[in-house]
Amino acid sequence: MGTTLSAVAVAALKKKGVRANRITVRPVGHPYDRKTELSGSARAWLRERDLCGATFLIVDEGPGLSGSSFLSVAERLTAEGIGAQRISLMGTRDVDPRQLCAADASSRWGKFEWLRVPSRISQRFQDSISLSGGAWRELLLSEQQDLPWYWPEMDSIKY
Repeated sequence: MGTTLSAVAVAALKKKGVRANRITVRPVGHPYDRKTELSGSARAWLRERDLCGATFLIVDEGPGLSGSSFLSVAERLTAEGIGAQRISLMGTRDVDPRQLCAADASSRWGKFEWLRVPSRISQRFQDSISLSGGAWRELLLSEQQDLPWYWPEMDSIKY
């Protein structure tokens, strides 16, 4: 998802006259402890931008339960010499770093700026009741009925 979102972010920045380009990386490992490694060409790209004084925007959906994908990329940039003040994280939901499952997530997360970009759907239906995540079952069915099964991963957004 981050690959697509990063393309959208670059297009939006360019539309505003900001010089922008991107690379993509894929953190690997346990979902609560992702690691990001950079290829030689990615390191060269990073060094070029660093010398120009670029700021870095890490774009993905979420974060999920751990925040470890965002953190692994941001921390890889700092390990490569980019100051944390030049790194921003951008995702699709508000974050309480104390609730993230990655080790020491709260202190790690606080080093970076967080930017939330709300989806158009959440803006359009901000005054509506969300029926996603099976919530429609409790609203539409009586308490005496057995609630039907559903597959949360395949559940679409409903209002």
